[in-house]
Amino acid sequence: MSQSQAMTQFSIQPRQPRPAHPQRLLGLACAALGVVMLFGQLQIHAAEPPSPTASPNGSVPSGPAQPAPPEIVAILRDLDAASSRQNLKAVLKFYSPNFTHADGLTYSTLQQAVTTFWKDTKNLQYSTKIDSWQAQGNGYILETTTTIQGIQTAADRDMKLSATVKAKTKIVNKQLVSQEILREQTRLSFGEKSPDVDVNLPDQVNVGQTFNFDVIVKNPIGEDLLLGAAVKEPITPEQYLKRTPIALEPLAAGGLFKIGQAPQQPSREWVSAVLIQQGGITIVSQRLNVVRPIESTASPR
Repeated sequence: MSQSQAMTQFSIQPRQPRPAHPQRLLGLACAALGVVMLFGQLQIHAAEPPSPTASPNGSVPSGPAQPAPPEIVAILRDLDAASSRQNLKAVLKFYSPNFTHADGLTYSTLQQAVTTFWKDTKNLQYSTKIDSWQAQGNGYILETTTTIQGIQTAADRDMKLSATVKAKTKIVNKQLVSQEILREQTRLSFGEKSPDVDVNLPDQVNVGQTFNFDVIVKNPIGEDLLLGAAVKEPITPEQYLKRTPIALEPLAAGGLFKIGQAPQQPSREWVSAVLIQQGGITIVSQRLNVVRPIESTASPR
C-alpha cells in the first residue's frame, strides 16, 4: 500500500462527549469557512548571550545550561528582524540554496509559502527561546521554541494569530540547511466572544493507532448556539499553499469530541477544529506526527 493510499484511511469520527452546558439547537444550514492552513517557515531569535566558556580540555560545552555562540545568536536575531519586517529578500539570505525540510519544502517552495503567508498577515512579531544547541562538524544543531503573534485576514475578517512551534534546525556556514518541526499549534480568533478552548491531542502516535481529539470550550455557552467542525490534512508543500473549506454543524456539547485513526504509514498531519458561537470564531490547528513504534520517543516538554 502506498503512503498516499494509507493517508486516506486517516479519519476523525464523533465520540461520546463529556457532559457540557445545555444549549438549544436551531435548524441552521451548515456554513462553510475558508481556513488558512498556511503558517510558513517560522523564524527564530534569541537574546545576545555572553561568549561561551571553554572547558579545561579546550572544548566548548553545549546545551540549555550554556549560552549559544554569539555568531548563532546574531544570525537568529537578524533573521527574526527580517521576518518581522516581512522582508523576503533579507530572509532568504539566511537559507542555503540546498535547504531541505522534513515537510518536503525546498528553497523554492519556501519562498512561495512565505510569500503566500505574508500576503494575508500583518503586525508580525517573532520571539524564540533556544531550548538546546550543540556543535556538529562545521555547523550547529539547535532546538528552539518560537512564538508568533500577528493579524491574519481570513474570510474578510482580521483574526488574531497566535502560533507556537518547536523546531530542530541545522545551521552550516551561517545558513539554515535543514529543519524539522517537532511540535506546532496555531490559533486564529475573531470577535469579543471567540470560544476559549483547551485542546487534547497527542503530539505523536504510532501508525494505525487510534487517539482522541477533544477541543473543549472553557467559557460558558449558556443558550448560545455552538457550531463546529474537525478536519485533518496531510502536511505537504502543496498544502502550505491551499485554503480548505470546512462544513460546520451544530454541536450538542461544549466542544468537539472525536476519535482519530492514524494511517498505516508514517506521515505528518494537521488536525484542526473550527468553533463558532454568537460573537466569535476560534480556529485551532495542531501538528500530529505519525511514526513507526521503533521511532517513538517521549514528547519533549
